[in-house]
Amino acid sequence: TALRRFYPEAVRFHYELDGRRRRVLDTYTTDRAALCDALADSNESWGAGRETLDNIKRLRSSDSVAVVTGQQVGLFTGPLYTLYKALSAVKLAACLSARGTEAVPVFWMATEDHDWEEVQRAEVIACDGRLAGASVPGELHAEGRQVGGVTLDESIEQTIN
Repeated sequence: TALRRFYPEAVRFHYELDGRRRRVLDTYTTDRAALCDALADSNESWGAGRETLDNIKRLRSSDSVAVVTGQQVGLFTGPLYTLYKALSAVKLAACLSARGTEAVPVFWMATEDHDWEEVQRAEVIACDGRLAGASVPGELHAEGRQVGGVTLDESIEQTIN
């Protein structure tokens, strides 16, 4: 296809990834203990479930791979494709694991983004079926501050309602 020249290594099916496992493990090395310690600390503080914590334990193995995707943070998780990306990583990791490649889904949130205008709004379907805009009150964000550092207060109730 026309995109092949930009993504020569792209695969179309999960079974095409099986043959790349060894190359991925040899090429992308990291301090797994430090990585997994940081992931465990963060996820435990967020109240992550048992399956997430088990996946972090599985990632400690030098034979495991990660299926990684992410997105900048946004109101109500941002665009719907954010959920599709996360679910696709979960599904691909499950497919690879079922084929014998120990795989763990990893989703990162780009909290360091500074584009408040882009992430403070969401379009939702109102009770009457029309498209309605919702936004976080602007005074919660200080100019130049990372959007991941914004703390929501009771004013978010107005946005939700």
